[in-house]
Amino acid sequence: MSSSNTSTWIDQFGLQHRDAPEFFVDESSLAGDVPQAHLLHRGFDDLDLDGILCTGNSPLVYFRCLNISDAETEAKLYRDFWHHGGAPVLVVITNDSVHVYSGLTRPDTSENRAGLVETLDRVSDDLPALLLSIESGHYFHQNRKSFNPDQRVDRALLSNLNDTRQQLNDLSQRDIPDQVLDSLLCRLVFTAYLFDRGVIGGDYLASIDVPDCEHLRDVLGIHPTGQAKAALYKLFERLAVDFNGDLFADNLTVESRYIVNKHIEVLSAFFHGTSVKTGQQSFWPYDFGRIPIETVSAIYERFLTESDKQKGAFYTPRFLAEVVLDVALEKMPNLIGKTFFDPACGSGIFLVGLFNRLAQQWREVNPRARNNTIARELMSLIQESLFGVDVNPTACRIAAFSLYLAYLDQLSPRDIQQLQEKGRALPKLVTDSDTQRNITCIDFFKESSSIPTNASLVIGNPPWGDIAGPETLAGQWCSRNDVRLPNNQIASAFIRKAARHTENGGVVCVVLPAGVLFNNSGKAIQFQRDWIESHSLQCVLNLADYQRFLFEAAGFPAIVVRYNPAEPNLKAHRINYWSPKSDWSVTKAEVIRIAEQDCITLHQSQVVEDLASLDAPQVWKRHFWATPRDRRLLDRLSDLPRLRDNVRQVREKSDKRWIIGEGFQPLGPGDDPAESKQVELDSTVFVEATNDQFNLFMTVADCDNLGSKSVTVRQRSGVSTQVFNAPHTLFTAGFSKVVFLDFSASFRHSVKGIQGPKQDADLLKFLTVYLKSKLARYFLFHGSASWGVSRARIYDEELLKLPFPFPETHFGPQSANSIIESVCDVFAQFQAKLLSFPGSKKQLVKEAMVRFDELVFDYFDIADTERDLINETISISIPSTRPTRSRLNVPTVKTSSPQQREAYLARVCDLLNDWSARGDSGVRGQVLISADSGIGLAVLEKVDRSQITTPMPSESTSIVETLDRLRQIATKQHGAIELVRGIKVFDGNKLYIVKPLEQRNWTLTSAMNDADEIAGSLLMQSAEQPA
Repeated sequence: MSSSNTSTWIDQFGLQHRDAPEFFVDESSLAGDVPQAHLLHRGFDDLDLDGILCTGNSPLVYFRCLNISDAETEAKLYRDFWHHGGAPVLVVITNDSVHVYSGLTRPDTSENRAGLVETLDRVSDDLPALLLSIESGHYFHQNRKSFNPDQRVDRALLSNLNDTRQQLNDLSQRDIPDQVLDSLLCRLVFTAYLFDRGVIGGDYLASIDVPDCEHLRDVLGIHPTGQAKAALYKLFERLAVDFNGDLFADNLTVESRYIVNKHIEVLSAFFHGTSVKTGQQSFWPYDFGRIPIETVSAIYERFLTESDKQKGAFYTPRFLAEVVLDVALEKMPNLIGKTFFDPACGSGIFLVGLFNRLAQQWREVNPRARNNTIARELMSLIQESLFGVDVNPTACRIAAFSLYLAYLDQLSPRDIQQLQEKGRALPKLVTDSDTQRNITCIDFFKESSSIPTNASLVIGNPPWGDIAGPETLAGQWCSRNDVRLPNNQIASAFIRKAARHTENGGVVCVVLPAGVLFNNSGKAIQFQRDWIESHSLQCVLNLADYQRFLFEAAGFPAIVVRYNPAEPNLKAHRINYWSPKSDWSVTKAEVIRIAEQDCITLHQSQVVEDLASLDAPQVWKRHFWATPRDRRLLDRLSDLPRLRDNVRQVREKSDKRWIIGEGFQPLGPGDDPAESKQVELDSTVFVEATNDQFNLFMTVADCDNLGSKSVTVRQRSGVSTQVFNAPHTLFTAGFSKVVFLDFSASFRHSVKGIQGPKQDADLLKFLTVYLKSKLARYFLFHGSASWGVSRARIYDEELLKLPFPFPETHFGPQSANSIIESVCDVFAQFQAKLLSFPGSKKQLVKEAMVRFDELVFDYFDIADTERDLINETISISIPSTRPTRSRLNVPTVKTSSPQQREAYLARVCDLLNDWSARGDSGVRGQVLISADSGIGLAVLEKVDRSQITTPMPSESTSIVETLDRLRQIATKQHGAIELVRGIKVFDGNKLYIVKPLEQRNWTLTSAMNDADEIAGSLLMQSAEQPA
């Protein structure tokens, strides 16, 4: 397209003021340190793109101009785009229209327009609003049926391959070793890749006496099927000669004995686009010449068996691997000459990603290199820079296979043919008994000279799980090196040993279970202290909120940690802590956007001090969902006396008034009766955790009866019965139910209780109300290790951290006693109503808790603004944590209402005007929105105080035009920025706050924090000065 036409479409989309690293118009603009540049280059080359719009480090929208367009041309373009697997959106621009396609809808053989989301008029429709909608994530919500992550090329291919593999296994007349199936499928993918790239074709097949075939599909489709099998293995034998490498190291004769005609038929169906599950030709045959190599390298991890998962190995999604690489390489712009090592390389997804980036940098430095030089030097990059180990030999061979594909993908078909003609185009990469090479099959914890010790970067996703017992190599290494391992967590062992494999100044970047930083057991805290005091943490990316659609199989949330083995200067060293929350971009398009409020900087000394406190660890959790305002409230509450000051554990020797304990564990069918114990109870009254009446208050009639005061319990059960005595407060292990009992009753270990003397009955009633209150849930949510990170579980130690001053230690003893009396009065009223309306308990409890919450707020002197923080945490934040693919429309991502946005604006203006009450100036404002774009603007104007109640004049331009102007201003001040992430821009005497319309951004909590942030910069100036 001509430059004038290019500028025309760029102007029409409002991109004329946007440059790299946001917007690229050709490959020349990709020079320098551009993350994922290799992927963007492939987009320009393979799809002949006219532009790429990025968000963060990821491609978001591909643009392609077609002067002449027809359905068949666009269908072909769309299939190529889908196979490329880069951006989630393709925008096709014709002379008079704009067609928007989804990269997460699979091409369908039944229609040419598969993947088409909508068609717009190039002149009359608001094209800049379209891009804003995509950038904000609103577009993925509005068109969510068109964006299905399971239909992205990588997930679709791996799913189909997995089905095919299972079908092959089911059809076998005898057990086929996993290694045979894995090697066969990988070899077939490699062969299909050579055909799809045009490296080999009909002439190649004819030369080995396989006539009348042009592609692997044709070979597999030969009839009779026995001849197809013979032709296939003839092809394999020839490729083994031409390409060598570890991929063809198998004994093909032995392998072929396992393969029968039915296997060939299944493979033919797959490569012809037929679903092995349904038998229907429902998808276009895959184009392996365009599919990202990182996808192919994930084949092995998708084939993981249940035993592999028990060993802690899990599939790493491709887009997550790119995010990890971005984090790892953030402070490493020059990769050439560096050494990279993955201590649990699996099928090599990180090594492939590193090679792509290395190759891209080498090409930028050597733009005029000849073909034979390119081939030689790129292979040298692999052999000299990339190393990995894994305990699984199949994984090691597939890692080599992945690197072969990545290498060949950098060469033209003619270059590959020249290598092929020379023979042995691919050197071996896997270590054998004679030669040390790049990929070694070995346990990382085994002492061996084959494991690199001088890496510039150690990167990977080590296994997770409590599998590093004292008998394992990992456990023995920890014992020898005085590493105290919590819960036998093998990932913790990896991070300590990985640091010993870096060069001076090298770094480690690994994907870990979140518990490595969040667990609060004594051993876990000691491990964290030992590690963090001796290593410099540089970045922590907390992916806990993404767990249910990133690591579904793992069952644990993930974090990414980058650190340096050097001991830190605790006072000066800072850690970037990023904790993105789920939104429509990540859940539907797999694009991670980190909002401004989710990026903070911690001093490492803060972390060390936190780990030395009684409440450790708190710092990571309190900076996850809590805002600065929340943290101030939590700090104030933490200064109060705690529940633990007056409650002791069963085995604790102290004079504390109350005791906490769990119920008995009855003898089970699998227990040894000889080791059982007998417990004598004072009462036969029994409370079952599943009892529907387990809610605030129960009577004896609501309970069950054991029939005997003697209970047989298992050997590990406690035998103390004090916690069964009245009065006591009972709660379930999941903290979902709380009840007060004024009579003695026993319970099983799924229930716990806090018991005190009879004179404390009223205080225990208040405790019951408190444990059910919004305030207690608020404090526990922000301070517990699991809630909001993994399971919503509260441990005893965490419960006892709750602030709970007894009246005698309260800052207002008389007021405290009065509030407790009021609680008891409401309690009595509740009990009376319950007698009159026994079937309405749930509703009566709900009504009583409204009054109880207010009394609890009064007891702890919670201000009105603090109550807003608590209420919004309960109603918005907590229900939004860790969404699933079936539960995406959580409160945080729902579109805010006009009332919410006006309340936000009013709170910001009220706070700013209250704080400036003694000055001559004040603030007024208005909210502008673009519902189609999913973007809102809060506009604050600094005026003379006499004008703050006068309505602000409306903006003279549309929100899209205003945003374009703000982008120009902000770019001049700060360089390239992403407005839709939520940014504040000053222009004259106005401040513009750009926010996606999602509810999370327009709460009163957000208003108070925004007001705090802008108060100093806005109100320190006089009304005459520009803001």
